[in-house]
Amino acid sequence: QFIRDVYDPVDQNAKGEWIRRIRRALLSIGRKNGKTALAAGLVLVHLIGPEAKRNGEVYSAATDRNQAGHIFKTCRQMIEADEELSAMCGVFNSVKRIVCYHLGSA
Repeated sequence: QFIRDVYDPVDQNAKGEWIRRIRRALLSIGRKNGKTALAAGLVLVHLIGPEAKRNGEVYSAATDRNQAGHIFKTCRQMIEADEELSAMCGVFNSVKRIVCYHLGSA
């Protein structure tokens, strides 16, 4: 429901483009309830999914390097688990970077 509440409300600007009404949201989830998987899924939605923008950049941040690595690892696992995603993306483990070739996004 949280995802729908954030992504559903849209308005149309003067150019006729659809823009998000909500720009920032905060979700609090207890330990061991899938925060990392949710964050990784949202990263991929904005990198290669319906929210992706040509030549866009998606950043995932955490309070420490280890936590940020968990999100990257989960994104990598999601990509590697799907042939279509694997063909669309390059995963560079040494720099913790994922590139979407057809959009030029990273």
